[in-house]
Amino acid sequence: MPRFFLVLLVASLLVISAATLTQDPDLSPDARSLLMLAEPSDQSRAFVYLMGFDTRLDHSPEVAGQKVLVREQLHEQQTENTTDIFQPALPNDGIPLPQGPAFCHFKTPGCLKSLFELHAIESSLTPAESELLSRWRRFHALRDYRVLTTASLEEPLPPYPHLVAAGRVSLRSIIRLAQNGQAHRARAAVLDDMQHMRQFLARESHMIGKMVAVSLLSDQIDLLNALQQHFQLSPAQPLAPLSLKEKSLRMAMAREFALLSNGLFTMSGQPDLLDSEHPMPAWLSRLLFKPGLTVNAALSVYQYPIAASEISPAEFVAFVTAKNRPGPQAHWVRNPLGTVLNRVATPDMWVYAARLHDLDSKIQLFNAINPPSPTAPGRHWINPYYPDDPTVALKPKARQICLKGPLEDSAGLRCLRGFALGDL
Repeated sequence: MPRFFLVLLVASLLVISAATLTQDPDLSPDARSLLMLAEPSDQSRAFVYLMGFDTRLDHSPEVAGQKVLVREQLHEQQTENTTDIFQPALPNDGIPLPQGPAFCHFKTPGCLKSLFELHAIESSLTPAESELLSRWRRFHALRDYRVLTTASLEEPLPPYPHLVAAGRVSLRSIIRLAQNGQAHRARAAVLDDMQHMRQFLARESHMIGKMVAVSLLSDQIDLLNALQQHFQLSPAQPLAPLSLKEKSLRMAMAREFALLSNGLFTMSGQPDLLDSEHPMPAWLSRLLFKPGLTVNAALSVYQYPIAASEISPAEFVAFVTAKNRPGPQAHWVRNPLGTVLNRVATPDMWVYAARLHDLDSKIQLFNAINPPSPTAPGRHWINPYYPDDPTVALKPKARQICLKGPLEDSAGLRCLRGFALGDL
């Protein structure tokens, strides 16, 4: 009899252990709260328009964008119960991306100066460039931008390269306006473009789209500075620093977190989790991989860039120097495969917070170089990253002045470009 109870006890413990090891916990409240921010909006004319921004000259961006979204909705419905659905590609017959010297990168020495010189040989825009400029203005007139798609590896992204090209065509048209004797109207046009791009920056939840907005704003600040110097314009009003909504990565990181979560839950219970040719029993799949536990374990990695983006540049320096970046929690016994996936698939998104701080610092540098009145003390700057160290790097040949920062500035966002830098 005692042996019978011992066997029964061991069997019960094995059953309880197996149930515990295969049970996947619910998402934590913090994880659910972050995922809720990534829920797609119901409607946005601006997003529909942007999705069709690159459609051919004789097509409507609104119609083209709506077709893309309808196709995406149908694809989502088809893949609810299977992951093996073929999605035919749409024909790539949109506006070709314009190329040439007029689309050089501003961080390239001489790029900005060359745009002023190109006016002499470019009397008009090509039909494609004219259409991109028209679409740029129409897109900015739509003030309801919100992402309408669900975060997934297969979701269609807006044609950001065409948006960047349209932004450059707008800058060229502004330079042409200034060189035709309307420099003050040109400055107002740059400021108008900046206002709309800042609204886009605050509303965009695709990380790549947010970085596109950062790049476009950086170019617009450079052109504004060049106009001030080249045409010796009257003092401009200081540019407002980035607002919390503009600089925060909360919405973008929520979308990245949803991308992870949606992908992991799609894998849940798949018998071919490790090998499509040798499927495993469902209980073994649940034993090795728990999507809920995997998502919860990765949460801190996604919260870190949010915190890094919502502080001041000086605080960001301390944040980076502390080297306290969290990693995903490891659960080798309960969730070995999920632990491996987190270690392999978790990206370093916190570096994007640095780009936003770089842009914010560039705004303050512009304000220091361009005081609001002739009598105001000018050319006195404080590096937002290092308030006690006003050192800047003057590069007269490249016609730019750069601030020091805690991380490498590969995009050149901390540099302000213009003309009259030799006497700073």
